[in-house]
Amino acid sequence: MAIEIRGAAVALLDDPLLLSARGADGAEPLLWRARLRDDDGRTWQTSAGSAEALASSWKPAKATTGPLAALQSLRPVSLEVRVEAPDGRSAARALTRTLVGEDVRIRRWREPALLATLHLPAGAPCATVVIVAPAEPAAAVAALAAPLLASRGVLALVVPPQRDGSSAPEALRLASERLAMVPGTAGLEPVVLHAVDPFAAAPRNDPDASGIALPPGVAARAEAADAADRAAVWDALLARLGARPRTRI
Repeated sequence: MAIEIRGAAVALLDDPLLLSARGADGAEPLLWRARLRDDDGRTWQTSAGSAEALASSWKPAKATTGPLAALQSLRPVSLEVRVEAPDGRSAARALTRTLVGEDVRIRRWREPALLATLHLPAGAPCATVVIVAPAEPAAAVAALAAPLLASRGVLALVVPPQRDGSSAPEALRLASERLAMVPGTAGLEPVVLHAVDPFAAAPRNDPDASGIALPPGVAARAEAADAADRAAVWDALLARLGARPRTRI
């Protein structure tokens, strides 16, 4: 019997990669593989004994590739997934993982006094967050986390370093003033989060932490925090904000 890969063809990038191999003997070990090409045309690949474990072992095909997959264009990510059985049977399937959910709007503020990017969810937001984005690679964390949070119902504002050298407290004050004028934010106290360099320290599974770690599903070199830890931290943050949880399908 031929093997067929079953599972959601389209989902958010941070959703668990839950796939099954129809037609395979449940007792036989399977080898799962996946690959993607990022915005810079760099290839990332991974292999594991289960589809869900693929997210914890991404590696770039070339040593010169940066520490994180370049996904800041926020275009949908195409995953090429393959499963192989010990008897030589195999199956392949293309999947799509998105960073921006349906009807999420992104607006960039380029004011003289404030640089920021607003991510508006579809419908009334469940929470409001202001993400302070320092230099790379933490800035990439903010750029990828914000649209995923908005896709789960959170209004997210990313505040990068300001052109005029304004201090972080001053930028946050201006950001809070602007947010108060956004429809749907009345009564929502902004939660301030600081993007964390995924290669500087492992994130903590602490729902009260002020840091925001790299979302699960983003390809990163092995030196980054383990993907399982990232998933736990992310799930704790979603629960804290009252956001829609990751899909278990």
